This record gives sequence, C-alpha cells and structure tokens, in this order.
Amino acid sequence: MEEFFDTHNYIAYPETIVKLARELIKVVDDYTSRKITNEDLRKVILFYADNSPDKLFNGSDYNITIKRKIGVKRLRIIESLLNGYQHRLR
Repeated sequence: MEEFFDTHNYIAYPETIVKLARELIKVVDDYTSRKITNEDLRKVILFYADNSPDKLFNGSDYNITIKRKIGVKRLRIIESLLNGYQHRLR
C-alpha cells in the first residue's frame, strides 16, 4: 500500500490534521479527475481511517478541521466510502 502512496505522491502518515486534510483533498480530486480508481480511493481512505483515526475523527463524527478544509462535496464522497466503518477507540 505504501508503494501506491509513493507512486501517486501521497503522504501515508501526515503529521497534522491540516496535512491530512490536504492529502484527502488531493486523493478525492485525483479520483474525480479519474487519475485513480474507485477501489484505490477506497483503499486510501480506509488506510487513513485505520492509521490516523485521531486526526480524521472526533468522537463519533469527523474532525471539524477536516470538515471545514475538505468541503461538503469531498466529505460526502468520503462518508459514502466509510459508511458502516467503525473506528477503534485508543
């Protein structure tokens, strides 16, 4: 999976919430411009949800910074991919 991140120039482990938001924007925009497939998008979003839940989520909702930075349309795409996803509490 990390090879996929390198190939598409995504950061696998963003340091901050703002950097994660930038990566989510880049990934969703690549999907909407057909640079990556639906399955690739799903894998990347699930990777971030599994490896950066503290940055992506705040309780049972998305982090407010993520929501504000990525926008409503991108958030809808991410929500549809994470429908039924249950993140672990740490």
